[in-house]
Amino acid sequence: GPVTPDIATPFLAVQNITLNADNTKAYISDAGRAAIIEVDLNDGGRTLLADENEVDGDDTVIRPANNDNSFALPSALTIGPNNQLLVVDNSLGVMVKVAMEDSSGDLDYKGQRDYIEGGATTPAEGDTAATSTALAADNLMGRLSGLASNSNQELLYTIDRDLKAVRLLSPRTNSNVLLYDLCESSLGHNGEVKFPSCVLINALNTISTTAQAGTFSDVLSTSDGAGSGAEFVLQISEVDGDTKVTSIQVTAEGQGYAFGDNITLGMSGEGIDFSHLSFELSEDTVDFEDPRQVAVEFTENNTISNLYVVDAGRNEVIQIDGIYNRKVFSNADENFPFDDPKAAVVVENSLYVLESAGSIIKIDIGDSGSGSRSKLDGFSLSDSRAMAVDENGEYFYVASTSEIKRVKISDGVTQDLVGDLGADSEIVDIILDADNERLLVLESNLGKIFELSTVNPFLWSTFRSVTMMVVARKWMRKKS
Repeated sequence: GPVTPDIATPFLAVQNITLNADNTKAYISDAGRAAIIEVDLNDGGRTLLADENEVDGDDTVIRPANNDNSFALPSALTIGPNNQLLVVDNSLGVMVKVAMEDSSGDLDYKGQRDYIEGGATTPAEGDTAATSTALAADNLMGRLSGLASNSNQELLYTIDRDLKAVRLLSPRTNSNVLLYDLCESSLGHNGEVKFPSCVLINALNTISTTAQAGTFSDVLSTSDGAGSGAEFVLQISEVDGDTKVTSIQVTAEGQGYAFGDNITLGMSGEGIDFSHLSFELSEDTVDFEDPRQVAVEFTENNTISNLYVVDAGRNEVIQIDGIYNRKVFSNADENFPFDDPKAAVVVENSLYVLESAGSIIKIDIGDSGSGSRSKLDGFSLSDSRAMAVDENGEYFYVASTSEIKRVKISDGVTQDLVGDLGADSEIVDIILDADNERLLVLESNLGKIFELSTVNPFLWSTFRSVTMMVVARKWMRKKS
């Protein structure tokens, strides 16, 4: 039968929870055990997700367990491709992939682990101590915060708080790279204009023009400063029935320019006057100060449109587009500050940020959105810890250390699901199991996973531990 959870495999300091593809097993990161615990959601049985010795009928070890790449402080985790679990280890500064079954992609045995960083990281036979040390250094990352992915979990995005950067990780190719800002403004030593197209297009006072669609070269310019000689090429395209500048590139850099100068365009080589277009040479490089959370916006084709990084230090939202250009999308707003953001998620045309102080901040990210902020009225929950959204984008489920609320996204109407789990309770994470219509709640001090029916969440009988030795299946009844 299943292992008695609280005796053989107790929770010590659980951190986060995720589910396998068919929602029959939960995987828990436990910092106290420096391990991942697999929980059977049918009977509550727990086992460590670790490679074990392979033995024959006489209990003779024919393959010793591979325990390389051990955990130190496992935290955020998710299911990746190839039946692998992907785990952030904040102490080691690495992303670890763990085989959930035998023959999981490039991992041969259940529980086997490897670091994601430019190739296999398990020391080879004959490696010296110096080689192994260098290998570990190559994999080092800072404290990681937040975890988002593309639609098929092939790519993962996380925040490196120490390096103040966003990392892109690919478990399939074992790659780990920093997403540098490719849209930085700069001037040469002699004041040459070296701005990339993305900066110039964002700086234009308007992108609408009366010119017909086409490419216009040798566009002259004047400046209100000492600079001169800069020339440009413009790409004009029809967009939604209007002609707009869709690209502007520097073809002659000129000299003598300074940040703060205003440049006004003039005649093109084709004789078209663009003097209605101007821009300021702004030093608008976007550097992170204290990035905390990252959220993904998808297109209708389920590909990534933009990343949104919540920066508590700047009190701003930084948008990163599909070619990794950064811009400030939501300027600092002291009325709705990002003091301690715990979660961020995109729902339709809005970014929602959960603050530990107890509010959900809504940021408009629609096509015509200004990045303006507001609070989701009606919701308040101090010491908020975690947030989940249902698959229809209708409700948020929000947990504090001891309470859980359901919040209607459209109007903020809030319902208490769990009024108070107890003074000694500490909820650390929640996850929605849509198939089985339940919310799984990870509690640290009691060392249990609880389930809460999302069909009829107001009956206390539906809120029960799934990690006891004897577990009755939850009572489920759909509304008629």
